[in-house]
Amino acid sequence: MITFKYGEALVWAVRDPERSRIIRLLAERRAHVSDIEQELGIPAHRVVSHLELLASVNLVEHTVTADTYPEYTVSRSMRPLINNYLAIGTQQTGENYPRARS
Repeated sequence: MITFKYGEALVWAVRDPERSRIIRLLAERRAHVSDIEQELGIPAHRVVSHLELLASVNLVEHTVTADTYPEYTVSRSMRPLINNYLAIGTQQTGENYPRARS
């Protein structure tokens, strides 16, 4: 397992374009692996791999819903850091990224 502090974890995570897109999606809403696969066009096995890595550094967390499939979202403890990252991305690219839900 990789050990990081908060800022390092986010910088490491967003280096990969797929992980960065997953973080942006999960900042916007909760999603199942199949939702992420369908919306972002990333194969399910890679989505699962990215989510496991992101969870190992506390950037995302999951809950099991009534349908027994895990639903992922950004980690509560990391929301402020992720919001700052999304705000910087908006300033640099002009794209409008959502703030992570509280």
